[in-house]
Amino acid sequence: MQAGERDPERGQLRRLIGEVLAGLAKLATFVAGGLTVGGSLAGMAWVFELACHFRVQYLTVLLIGAITLAAARSWRWCGVAALFAGWNALLIAPLYFAWESETPSAWVGERWRIVSVNLYSGNRRPERVIDFLRRETPDVVVAVELTERWHHQLQQLSAELPHQETFAGNGNFGIGVYSAWPIESAEFKSIGDGNLIVIARLQREGETLTVIGAHPFPPMGSAGVARRNRQLGKTGEVAAAVEGPLVLAGDLNTTSWSPAFGELLERASLFDTRRGFGVQPTWPAGRAVLQIPIDHCLVSSDVRVVDRRVGPDVGSDHLPIVVDVRGPLVK
Repeated sequence: MQAGERDPERGQLRRLIGEVLAGLAKLATFVAGGLTVGGSLAGMAWVFELACHFRVQYLTVLLIGAITLAAARSWRWCGVAALFAGWNALLIAPLYFAWESETPSAWVGERWRIVSVNLYSGNRRPERVIDFLRRETPDVVVAVELTERWHHQLQQLSAELPHQETFAGNGNFGIGVYSAWPIESAEFKSIGDGNLIVIARLQREGETLTVIGAHPFPPMGSAGVARRNRQLGKTGEVAAAVEGPLVLAGDLNTTSWSPAFGELLERASLFDTRRGFGVQPTWPAGRAVLQIPIDHCLVSSDVRVVDRRVGPDVGSDHLPIVVDVRGPLVK
């Protein structure tokens, strides 16, 4: 076969590959675009609510699709992909812009380092958690999926975190607060269906800070979504009644794009500490492509967020979060 005869074959192969890639890009655009719309209807039905959490994944797929379709000169489909990509980008973008604290005195207090960690009741690497907490030297740790075994393991940190209020459960919904500073008062409150939140008021050299730890049930199916929403609503009611600087942290089993999350912020007058720091996904820990941000730290308007980041793999199916805040002096 002569070189001239091979060139048409190569050209046909390139065209075939281009057509296949364009076809796949159109399919991906159709699916990701549909899920984009579905996620925006999350308040209407539970199945749509499940679609609202993967905005970053939709954006990534749609951007790749738009580039592929542009290369294939499929301009109409490219425009559709770009439109849906922009839709998701607009929903993600606010997380990269900081909100301004409304209270000037929020600059006054000392730094508090808050760590929220889902221990994972099946985690067989407790040394990872212990080492991580020793490195971070937190002022407060909100621990969820706290079992008796985990509570025993965390006693290795009793010198660093001597003040504790814990409910160690047999399943995945034990919860506790471990503090380097005295706990002035604490209580556990029911948020329904046998689930508890912990409310601890901490004292630190003239400063006070209330910390709420929460872990609502996961949104599995229609009943699960409704139950989680009720528990988030009850948590918001408790938080709204707290006076003074407040931090609410834990695995909330929702992302920042869920209507239930927005209702929690509004009901309790809280702010998402992700604002200004980005998406910072935390679950599932070992699958970066699928990760979504369901571990949260929310603060009242008189608390200033200094820093926020995601911690390393500690053997859990969640990554921990580390948040540094300052609050006003409240005696």
